[in-house]
Amino acid sequence: MMRSTSIVVCSLLLAIACRGDVDQAAVSKAFDSLIVALDRGDLDMLWGLSDPETRGRFDDLARRIMETEALIDAHLPEDQREEARSAIGRRLVGPAGDGRSLFAAVIDPGKLAAPEDPNARKVARIEVAADQARVELASGDVMPFTRAPDGTWRTRLFLKGLDDLPGIVTLHDNLATIRHNVRVLTGEAPPAAPSPAPQAP
Repeated sequence: MMRSTSIVVCSLLLAIACRGDVDQAAVSKAFDSLIVALDRGDLDMLWGLSDPETRGRFDDLARRIMETEALIDAHLPEDQREEARSAIGRRLVGPAGDGRSLFAAVIDPGKLAAPEDPNARKVARIEVAADQARVELASGDVMPFTRAPDGTWRTRLFLKGLDDLPGIVTLHDNLATIRHNVRVLTGEAPPAAPSPAPQAP
C-alpha cells in the first residue's frame, strides 16, 4: 500500500514538473514573439500579444469616447461639437471606434523598438505561478505575462504606466469635464465651479 502511494505521489510530481516545463516553453515563445513584433513595429501583432486586461482597458476607454461623442452630438450646440470631439480624442479611435484603433494611436510605432542590449533579449529565468509569469532577463529587467482564457500567454507590457501617460490623463479629465457639462445642460447635475477648458489629448 505504501509503495502504491509513493508511485501516485511521484507520478503527480512528475506531471506537475512536466506542466511547468510546458508553461515555461510557452512563455518563452511568447517573449520571442514580442521581441519580433517590437523589432517590426507590428501593431497588429502587438495587439494580439497583449493580455485581456490590457485590451480591455483600451476597449473600455474607446467605448467611453464613443459614448461621450454621442452625448456631444445629442446635447451640445453644433458650433461646439468639433472642438469637444477633439478634446475627447475622437480621432484616436478611428472610424471603427474601437480599442484596437486607440492602441495603435497611443503606442507610437515610430518609438517602438526591441532593446538593443543583447542581455535585454536573453531570458535568464522564467517563473510561472498559476496564470501569471515573470520573464527575468539577463539585463535584470522583468517582463510580466499572463495566461489568457484560451491558454496562450500574453504580455502585460503595455498596461504598465498607461494611466500615467500625460495624454491619457488629459483624455480622462476631458471626458469627465464634457460629461459633467452635458449633465448640467440637461439638468441632470447642479452647476459647479467652472471646470477647466478641455485640452488637446
